[in-house]
Amino acid sequence: MPKLSWHTEQRKISELVPFPDNPRRLTEKQYKDLKNSLEKFNLMSIPVIGLDNGIISGHQRLKILQALGRDDEVIDVRVPNRALTTAETAEAVLLQWKPLKGRIESVKKVKNVEFINDSASITPAAT
Repeated sequence: MPKLSWHTEQRKISELVPFPDNPRRLTEKQYKDLKNSLEKFNLMSIPVIGLDNGIISGHQRLKILQALGRDDEVIDVRVPNRALTTAETAEAVLLQWKPLKGRIESVKKVKNVEFINDSASITPAAT
């Protein structure tokens, strides 16, 4: 398997797919502070996505940008050179979940995550 490396590409915000069970939640104050920061400084820290446009990092920033009506805006995103393994996906997406034990099993139980050869692909939920 090739060593993981990252590069910057551009995507429309509306093309990015949230991880359905993203564990991070913002308090009202955190939401307000992040919204104010995005309005003042724009997107300083760019989101990270998988090869399938599934969001790995940046859910809250993107959620606020959408709330601000910026769905059609094209932004920079970080993209890997290959699909992440199950373990890499669990570590990257579920970092807030403690302890480490059980993270991979938690990811495997999430809807819309397909595992092929120990690689995860996050797809949008059916409507």
